[in-house]
Amino acid sequence: MLKENKIKSTKALNFIFLGVEMSIFPRIQGYTRSKSTYDILQMVYQGLAKVKIAKLQFLRRDFETLQMKES
Repeated sequence: MLKENKIKSTKALNFIFLGVEMSIFPRIQGYTRSKSTYDILQMVYQGLAKVKIAKLQFLRRDFETLQMKES
């Protein structure tokens, strides 16, 4: 049973490594457990989503405060 779980975890880790972008890969390459790797990826991508939302809010504010020049 333990060997079977280890094989499943190794396969999952392999799929995670294959599906991740090269810019994110150095952050997860040292992990040997699929669960810890997944947790790191979840944290990284949630952070990216928050940054995107903040940038969109900034751009929306800039757009709403735009004024046409007299010329």
